[in-house]
Amino acid sequence: MKIQLTSKNKINNPVDNPSNVYTFEGLFNSEMFNNTDSPQYQYLKTQNSNLLQLIDALQILELEFEYIWMGTFENYNGNKANNFLIRTNVNNGKQIFWHKYATANPGSGQNIIYVIQDDEKHKIQLSKWLPTILVNND
Repeated sequence: MKIQLTSKNKINNPVDNPSNVYTFEGLFNSEMFNNTDSPQYQYLKTQNSNLLQLIDALQILELEFEYIWMGTFENYNGNKANNFLIRTNVNNGKQIFWHKYATANPGSGQNIIYVIQDDEKHKIQLSKWLPTILVNND
């Protein structure tokens, strides 16, 4: 089932990939990225630095992550590849989705931010979006 970003835009649910060897859907907790006892940790630990920067940026916007969909599968080399989508709350008509996307090709993967403002979607790479928030608010 697709995930609704705006009234006009949907995205594939990472949980629905038939190649997944692990899936999780539920309330977001940052412990998933940094607590070795969390079942999600082994799949999310490589994104902890991005998470910490995003949390700083989201605080400026008075947003916080609330919900996560994730799926992990084996790429063509037999290594684990991870897709996830994490949604924030809505504040002043703004909502953020963080999308980590990988394919079966080794080394593939992108971190995308979807900025939803008043039901309009704006897509930008995480590495390009973070500086616009953090630099302008130092």
